[in-house]
Amino acid sequence: MEQLRLEQIRLDGGTQPRAFINDTAVAEYAESLTDGATLPPVVVFYDGSDHWLADGFHRTKAAVKCGFLTIDADIRQGTKRDAVLFSVGANASHGLRRTNQDKRRAVETLLRDEEWVQWSDTKIADSCGVGRSLVTDMRESIMPKTHDSTSRKVERNGTTYTQKVKRPRYPTVIIPRNTTVEPLPSFENPEPRHEETDEPDDMPTIEYSNDDDDDDEPDSDEPDDEGFDFQELIVELVDFIESSGLTLPDDLAAKISEVQTW
Repeated sequence: MEQLRLEQIRLDGGTQPRAFINDTAVAEYAESLTDGATLPPVVVFYDGSDHWLADGFHRTKAAVKCGFLTIDADIRQGTKRDAVLFSVGANASHGLRRTNQDKRRAVETLLRDEEWVQWSDTKIADSCGVGRSLVTDMRESIMPKTHDSTSRKVERNGTTYTQKVKRPRYPTVIIPRNTTVEPLPSFENPEPRHEETDEPDDMPTIEYSNDDDDDDEPDSDEPDDEGFDFQELIVELVDFIESSGLTLPDDLAAKISEVQTW
């Protein structure tokens, strides 16, 4: 631990992991310092030129508020990126308790970085001191859904390798034969409604026949289809539901899952 001049500490490198500075906490720390209390040293990373603050923003501001010129510091060798990576997990188990906004900001910092976004959800969660489910949910909301797969860095037994992670596709649904399906309306440019009119008596009819049927079987007026690919219709429907901010009911989602193919 060393005494570091406050004017040497850089606070502007994007290493502040919280959603905002808590002025009440700063005032309380300043009061404690004035009363002679000793606070834990701040953590800074020195890259040979600048001292990047990674942990202790509230303590630093409290020291400035008290008019101090120096502060106790744990100085480590490293770059600004090292300071950022350290900061996202700071206060996970000590110091001023993090809010949910603080946790989400920490996760977002890694997910918006070209290198760290390649890490697995588990590794990001461990680095930020949060649950894996939070990382998974935020990745799905932040990452663009324009590709079927993406790659992530995965570490196994000390070895790091690239893993392809496929995004789930919409299920393919086969509609039973003899089922009439009405086309979906266009939600962007809906067609104007027209009153139904009687069809003329001389409208042509279409007859279907099956060449594979035995000669002694009667002709059928219905096509001998085993079903058709309903994927495009489901994709359009699901996309519309998601864009509307709605969620499929559990029972309907379960039924779709029963017939999905990959």
